[in-house]
Amino acid sequence: MFAFMRRLYAAPFAADRSTQLLQQLGLGSSQDRMTLRDHISLRKKFFASKARLSALQKRVEATDTADILDRKMMAVLARCPTDDLTSLVITLFMDLANAESLDADSRSLAEIAKFGLEASFWQQVETGFGFASESPSLKNLLLSMLVMDFHT
Repeated sequence: MFAFMRRLYAAPFAADRSTQLLQQLGLGSSQDRMTLRDHISLRKKFFASKARLSALQKRVEATDTADILDRKMMAVLARCPTDDLTSLVITLFMDLANAESLDADSRSLAEIAKFGLEASFWQQVETGFGFASESPSLKNLLLSMLVMDFHT
């Protein structure tokens, strides 16, 4: 009877790295948050650095979803002061301004791509700003935003 009760009421035990990261980030307290375990596993390269993990821990909230977690990771990589999409895009545009060329590579976007977050970035840009392209770039996003703002 005791074994049955323990199985019924005890949280499942897992000791893999993804589960440990969930606990460190404060995301592993409820069973439904364990669905983030696979998502964390896909981002294991990001979590290889204690500095990045520490910076992310300061931003994470217990209710964060996979998309929000991705955006917060991108904000850490871009050294963005906040983790909202608009601020992140502005930070990336500032990279272009500092390079003094719209055709320059953004250091921050290269970091985002290096850690497997570029597809998530462009998906969030499409959702947040309505910008979609087969081969998206910061230059085309900026030009699209300028054209849309002047036409509306």
